[in-house]
Amino acid sequence: MYYRQLRKGVNDTKSVFIPADDPISKHVKLGVPFQDYYVSLYKYNEEQKEKFLQTNSVKGIDDVITDRLVFDFDDENPSRAKADAEAICQKLVEMGVEEDNLQISFSGNKGFHVEVLIDEHLTPSEHKAIAKQLATGLESFDAKVYDHARPFRALGSVNRKTGLYKTNLSVQEFLELDIDQIKEKASHYVDINKVFKPTALPETIKSLKHFAEDFKPTVKLITSTEVSMMNKPKFLTNCRFALQNGHFGAGERNQALMVLAATYRNQGFEVEHTYRLLKAVAEKQSARTGQERFSDSEIWTNIVNVVYSPSWKGGQYTCREKTNWLYDYCQSLGENKCKHTEDECFIEIDDFASKFANFALNINKNTLKLGVPPVDNRVMITTSMLVGLLGAPSGGKTSLLLNFLQQSNIDGIDSVFFSMDMGLPLVYLRLIQKHFGLKKEQVFELFTKDPERVGEIIHTIKDAYSLTKFSFKTGMTVEGMRNAVLDHQEKTGRKVKLVGIDYLECINGPYSDANANTGLIANQLKDLANDLDTCVMLLLQTQKQSGDPSDPLLSMRNVKGSSVIEQACSVILSLSRPGFSAVTPENDRFATISTVKDRMGSLMSMDVGWEGLTGSFYDLSDEDYMLLKEIREKKKIEKEQANGGWSS
Repeated sequence: MYYRQLRKGVNDTKSVFIPADDPISKHVKLGVPFQDYYVSLYKYNEEQKEKFLQTNSVKGIDDVITDRLVFDFDDENPSRAKADAEAICQKLVEMGVEEDNLQISFSGNKGFHVEVLIDEHLTPSEHKAIAKQLATGLESFDAKVYDHARPFRALGSVNRKTGLYKTNLSVQEFLELDIDQIKEKASHYVDINKVFKPTALPETIKSLKHFAEDFKPTVKLITSTEVSMMNKPKFLTNCRFALQNGHFGAGERNQALMVLAATYRNQGFEVEHTYRLLKAVAEKQSARTGQERFSDSEIWTNIVNVVYSPSWKGGQYTCREKTNWLYDYCQSLGENKCKHTEDECFIEIDDFASKFANFALNINKNTLKLGVPPVDNRVMITTSMLVGLLGAPSGGKTSLLLNFLQQSNIDGIDSVFFSMDMGLPLVYLRLIQKHFGLKKEQVFELFTKDPERVGEIIHTIKDAYSLTKFSFKTGMTVEGMRNAVLDHQEKTGRKVKLVGIDYLECINGPYSDANANTGLIANQLKDLANDLDTCVMLLLQTQKQSGDPSDPLLSMRNVKGSSVIEQACSVILSLSRPGFSAVTPENDRFATISTVKDRMGSLMSMDVGWEGLTGSFYDLSDEDYMLLKEIREKKKIEKEQANGGWSS
């Protein structure tokens, strides 16, 4: 006999076990205000139940099973979670699940659950593998629910935070009602009267359990005599080229063709081209193994139709992660496996010309904006550039980089930010201040007293930086950053065009001498920008003799560290704040942005407005220019007096 764990409240330590097939309502009274109940997704046998009762812990009891395929979608904006839940329902139906077998429910807060009662058992690893493969690209999908120890809110149970009930929805209600109408329905308890019968999982879905972390593919080691890499197209990795040539087993056809379909789509192949390519792959595999060929209908329905559906968000499979079917397959290629650290040194002249032609024809797409119009109108920043941003400590460099990231999101450009100096809390505080102009005391007070306002803030920040990935790991190497960017691109199928790094001296290098390290790292970053066709913005510190943030920076000789840094950068921007002063902070309203090196243009220096709290830049008025002139003249006099009447 099997049991489920039942808890009265998420933190209840006195779980009870009920027969797995019993409805919850047989053991507790549902619909009670302020009382929530949780039931395990997984089933326990007699031995596991006894072990729990002895230890009052599920630790070590991980060989549990479930007869439900569950998807959990959560988002601060429930409409996005609803859209993703609709997408998974559509995909399940397309893959053979009957619409009547879909159990859809509103969670009672900010999400939706989709369940299918099945006539077989899945392990937690198999359950997670199937769900993750089907939900690829759906951003609100929450994979935490597959933890064998994680409780799951019972249908008909109230959410204490909102006072709303987890409520069952018919397919028609789910599709036709908006969020407000669904919440209205969930404001009171509705007795659950529909009984779902177990259904058989379609083979196309069942086969996805082979993506489980503990699944080991039975792939025959492919030797160099069986597959040659000499004619490999440049857009294919070694393992994908082997798959394209039919080197996979019958039990791996679904995985192999899904990997290739995702690759073709992300390379811009139209659906008809992908369909015909996969048919050719299936024919090669059949001829090589003597097995029956994957049918055209299976290729179209279960592979092409899934990858090219509107719900597919550009995800791609990677052979870099060890908990991945493609990784194990790639390793089986022996000497032909992908060598991710190998760099090609030489480029043929034909490739040289074609790469530049592609760059020139797409110059608008390859040009990035700082989000400071006066600078953007005079300085050209493109992909493949290493751009240095020079400034004194506390001079506003991070604010300008955050401005760059925000503008890139507005322009639809994917970016990553390696913040090795400032930790997560400080960066997030900066983002809040940038968008809302709040003092830190106001921010902390809001987070303790006004959860509704906090929700608005979180939603705004999430939307503003949805295309930016943040890393707060310290002491990373350039190679580590390269691999992180490549992994991100492989997983998402989207090109990263901006890499922000704060700051040079935080990057780990092999030498004990600081100058030797910074010189090597600068050249490595230049190669990274070229190899990945991305713009790298690197924050740079000033020499000590350069002064404080108010002193102008008009030479790249002010860069701290090896002179190699100056040579490696295509553009070096400097940032100073003429009105910076602890005595007269009200004058700190200006910034001077200069190009002290520009391989694609002439040097320049321009003044802009500076708003310290939000870290934003703006055009100056005539009155602003007059005040700035007075500030500079006063500073010049003070400097002359400090030097005994001589101006340096």
